[in-house]
Amino acid sequence: SHIAIGTWHGEASLWETKTGKLRHILKIADNNSIDVAFTYDGYQLLTANWDSMSLWNVETGSHIRSFGEALSISSIDMSPKAFHLLTGTLYEKRTIWEFTTRQSIG
Repeated sequence: SHIAIGTWHGEASLWETKTGKLRHILKIADNNSIDVAFTYDGYQLLTANWDSMSLWNVETGSHIRSFGEALSISSIDMSPKAFHLLTGTLYEKRTIWEFTTRQSIG
């Protein structure tokens, strides 16, 4: 299993919990707040910042895809079964996203 944290420096750090070893530093954006959330199975990591959301492979640290442009996201969370995402912005806007289509539904 893994644990992750986002920073104000535009990075997300990913550690292996069993060993405490730093696995990956994911460079997301320059000087941008980052929030993170794992998919329900723990194999992928979502990152969100003021510019977009991205999906990453936890084992390899590789970028899978990005979606949502210029959203000013300050927080992100995923439903337990990974069907929906919830984002919050600096401007108090909350949005529900359908995970597989990456489309806003409310």
